[in-house]
Amino acid sequence: MKKTLTLVFTLAACMLILDTFNAGHALAAFILAGVIPGTNITISATAMMMLYAVIAGFILARLASATRAQNHVA
Repeated sequence: MKKTLTLVFTLAACMLILDTFNAGHALAAFILAGVIPGTNITISATAMMMLYAVIAGFILARLASATRAQNHVA
């Protein structure tokens, strides 16, 4: 019980800290528009699309390997 309370309060504190820095807005601006948080620099749409393609490739490869491993259980 003590560990659970410690974890809950630690997570709550982290969420409050991230909220004061507007982390949600910064993350959304980065994902949607390519705006690097804390700067006025934006990443081009082509570079963001390549980043999304690489991330999607990693996710699909991970899902494929997990499915393959699940089907080959003896």
